[in-house]
Formats: sequence, C-alpha cells, structure tokens
Amino acid sequence: MLQLLIAVAVTITIVLFGLANSHDVELSYIVGEPIRIRMIFLLFCVFFAGWITAYFYQMIAQVNRRRRRIRAEHDRDFE
Repeated sequence: MLQLLIAVAVTITIVLFGLANSHDVELSYIVGEPIRIRMIFLLFCVFFAGWITAYFYQMIAQVNRRRRRIRAEHDRDFE
C-alpha cells in the first residue's frame, strides 16, 4: 500500500512539473537561427543525455575494474 501511495505521489509530481514547464523557450546555437521548443521536452532531453552519459561511464568503470582484477589474478598466478 505504501508503494502505491509513493507511486501516485511521484506521478502527480511529474505531471504537475510537466504542466508547469509546458511553455515554449528559444534555443539558440552558435550558428543558425534559434528554434522554439517546449521547456519540458528540453528538460527531458537534457535528463536523458545525462542518464546515457552516466550509464556509459559506469560501464567503462566496470570494464576497467574487471581488467584490473584479471590482471592482478594473472600476476598472482605467475609469482
């Protein structure tokens, strides 16, 4: 029951956040014409880009830890 209440509260918060940020903003690059985009879409894109970056960083860190562990086991076997 507590999980359901938390899920409902989070859903309501997300919906209210989306409604509060549904206005258009102007996004300009270094070159070219600025474009108009909804704020919530821009926030979602930035969140998704950060999530992807963190995911790949974790994958690289995991591969590096695995390599170090294998190298340490390999060195221990030849001592």
